[in-house]
Amino acid sequence: MAYKDLREFLNKLEVEEDLVRIKVLVHPEYEIGAICRKVLDKNGPVLFFENPSKDIPLVVNILATRERYAMALETSPEEIHRDWTERIKKSN
Repeated sequence: MAYKDLREFLNKLEVEEDLVRIKVLVHPEYEIGAICRKVLDKNGPVLFFENPSKDIPLVVNILATRERYAMALETSPEEIHRDWTERIKKSN
């Protein structure tokens, strides 16, 4: 069963403890990029900036790992290529 929307996928990531909510005020021009880079370099979790200074919540690194990409496609990391190929064939 596919996720009905982004919120549902984010809830799944939170249950899997692969999402971190950042509630403090962060500057989108300087701080967010630096934080994302450090987390991405360590294959860290999805980051949900709830309070960036621009008043628009921001979610980053959603598909940054093979495991999360597989979770989004509801398959295993080993089956991503095969499943992706099958889905492309069905959509044509």
